[in-house]
Amino acid sequence: MTLIAVALSASLGAADALKTRELIAVLTGNSELAARARACQQLAIVGTSDAVPALAALLADEKLGPYARDALEVMPDAAAVAALRQSLTRLSGDRLIGVINSLGVRRDPASVAPLTKFANGNSPAAPAALRALGRIATPEAVRLLLSTLGSGSAELRSAAASALLIAVERVAAQPPDVSPTEIYERLRRADISPALRVTATRGAILLGGTAALPLMLEQLRSADEPMRDMALRCVRELRGDEVVAAVTKSWNAFPTAVQVRLIGALADRGGPAELAEIEGRVVAVPPELRVAALQALGRIGRDSSVPLLLRATGANAAEADAAWASLARIKAPGADAAILGALDTIAPGQRARLIGVLGERSAESATPALLRLAAGSDPAIRAAALRTLGVIAKPRDLREIVQLALIARNEEELTLADRAIVTTSMKILEPERRAEPALAAYRAATDPVVKSRLLRPLGAIVRMMGGNHEVFFAIRPMLGSADAGLRQAALKVLADWPDAAPVSQLLALANQPTASAADRTTALRGALRMATNVAAGRERSPLNVVDAFAQAKRAVQTKEEKLMLVSGLGSLKRPEVLALLQPYLADPDVRTEAGLALVQVAPALGGIRNTPALKPLLERIAADDPDEQVRQKAARLAKGAAPEAGKAKAKGKAKMAAAATGAGGAAAAVATNDLGGWDGDPGVWRVRDGVMVGGSLEGNPRNEFLATKRSYADFVLRVEYRLIGTDGFVNGGVQFRSVRIPQPPNEMSGYQADIGAGHSGCLYDESRRKKFLARATDEQIKRLEKPGEWNAYEIRCQGPRIELSLNGEKTVVYTEAEPGIARDGLIALQIHGNCKAEIQFRNFVLEEISR
Repeated sequence: MTLIAVALSASLGAADALKTRELIAVLTGNSELAARARACQQLAIVGTSDAVPALAALLADEKLGPYARDALEVMPDAAAVAALRQSLTRLSGDRLIGVINSLGVRRDPASVAPLTKFANGNSPAAPAALRALGRIATPEAVRLLLSTLGSGSAELRSAAASALLIAVERVAAQPPDVSPTEIYERLRRADISPALRVTATRGAILLGGTAALPLMLEQLRSADEPMRDMALRCVRELRGDEVVAAVTKSWNAFPTAVQVRLIGALADRGGPAELAEIEGRVVAVPPELRVAALQALGRIGRDSSVPLLLRATGANAAEADAAWASLARIKAPGADAAILGALDTIAPGQRARLIGVLGERSAESATPALLRLAAGSDPAIRAAALRTLGVIAKPRDLREIVQLALIARNEEELTLADRAIVTTSMKILEPERRAEPALAAYRAATDPVVKSRLLRPLGAIVRMMGGNHEVFFAIRPMLGSADAGLRQAALKVLADWPDAAPVSQLLALANQPTASAADRTTALRGALRMATNVAAGRERSPLNVVDAFAQAKRAVQTKEEKLMLVSGLGSLKRPEVLALLQPYLADPDVRTEAGLALVQVAPALGGIRNTPALKPLLERIAADDPDEQVRQKAARLAKGAAPEAGKAKAKGKAKMAAAATGAGGAAAAVATNDLGGWDGDPGVWRVRDGVMVGGSLEGNPRNEFLATKRSYADFVLRVEYRLIGTDGFVNGGVQFRSVRIPQPPNEMSGYQADIGAGHSGCLYDESRRKKFLARATDEQIKRLEKPGEWNAYEIRCQGPRIELSLNGEKTVVYTEAEPGIARDGLIALQIHGNCKAEIQFRNFVLEEISR
């Protein structure tokens, strides 16, 4: 190992020598200034003694001198420090002061004599020489510094004092001619700045330890504020109980302001003796000391401090505030139990605040008691307990907190209970489970009033966490409740829903002739907000926004509702927006807003070249819109001046739309991480853990379809499905070569690869011929399908021929013979109505076949 180390050292030395020669050549050649400066910097790292002459020659150079000096300052070779020392005789000004500083950094004893010449003379470098001597700190250097301290000019005395404060550390580490204690004393008596005397006094106290306590106490009594501040720092820094004893013995000799600060210093020390002293000051006079002691107990108090703090809560305002604050922060192990026990003995008017302290302490152990108090008879205590439970309760306590919401006596208590439910639910680690406790209570409740109350926290949880279809399915039926309170509570939650899931239900209610004006307005505004978010791209959703705005248009009545609709249409970058906006261009209530909306969407529609129907509308706006800016912009657009940014944006959106719907792809996995490229009811279809899910175990009132946004003719589709159901006709399917039809509502017409109810692997004609066109055998269905598990479907369409395969085995080969049957259309996923079932799809891969 030693031989390896020797060899490695020799190798590195050879490399350094070679690099040194290269760098010397740069220094002595005609290289640019920057290159020579970099060479100096590199020599500081790898330079050998060979570089010293070249570096020394540059010390006087105005630009390169500092670089050369920096290199010589750190090079370990003795020749480097010798070169610095020798240069003292030929340098002046800043170059000289720089070398003097470097010799101080090198702590070169041989430099004491030449530096003494500068220190004793009238040279401008004298202060620097004194400071360098302080770093070297040989006996000769210290004697010179002490001499200068006593007889030099003010500038030199200050420099000598600073140097001695540096030197004293070196002196303490070697047999001195002058002891550190004597140096500090000489400094304290010298005619130097107050700041330097303060520093020297601090050094004397810390060096002297317990022997210097009288000096520290003297400074604490001093009228000199910087000296008092320094002494207070020393109280914190000196170790040992003797410090506390000395301070305590002299306590009454200190001014009140110092006594107050001493309590803080003792608290910073934090020992048992310090705690005993501070606890004794809780009953001291004047009152400023009691406040300071009470504040300090919050930092260092133990179990013995808690009763003192509790008693002080009944004192004057300043002391009580200090006590309350310390009760909230004291870290004594028995503090929570002591505070909880005091609830029965403290003054009634203070119980609510003490409960709040438990919350500030996050005193989880207080939860059982607070649950009882929250159900008690005192309104103030109930409110305080609910407020604190919202801070400290854990998910395991949710059942009892929910029950507290059900017995709340007034709106304040109900709000506090709601907040406790929500904040405690947020502590559940799995986000998708945070609504479960409140949802379970809601489902179990039969009383409409109880359900209405539970809808409040449920809605808040969903708004915080994002849409939750399980909660949505549970609330949705309440829109038809016979109880007006429950119906309105459900409507309020759904109208504030964070995504577009409730749009269909809200629009149906908004268009319901028997709906009250208030319910209609709430539903319509909620639906318009959600549709606008989807249209603006703030939410990826399968919602058919054109249809949603059309339904909303039928429901609007007031000016405010028209404004909401027109504003939302300004985000709809679809050709259908023209027909929806056109009536409002002549409506005096919103004509300006409608004109602005049309101007906003025009560039995204490709301007008048791609959408000719835009031109007459833009010309109308340019001719008579009340807003001049809208008129001018419409006039430009009517002449074909679509903004380039708008064109680029429209092209980008077109590419995105093509990608989302699968346009232009020969074989691709269809994205299922969101449903933005699909068309369907977002209240039925969603994505959960990367799986497309439709329907609900709560019930499906009608057939629902999630369809592609473009048609497909010849293709191979591979997809996996799982169907789970408990009641009714548990069934679904995959539509293809299909179209949407208006009646029955939300239906589709076309081929369907059937799923479930004994028909998996069979080909059905949905809403057209309404019959099975080809069936798998009963034996195949029973053998191939795995009910409630994942199954693999393959659908192959080419010309009139259709083939279905289930879990790898062909079940149907069908050739369409009837004329007039379309050979292209939408692909869609179905969940059947009149059942309690959920269908799931994953690994959706579609390959188009060229004809």
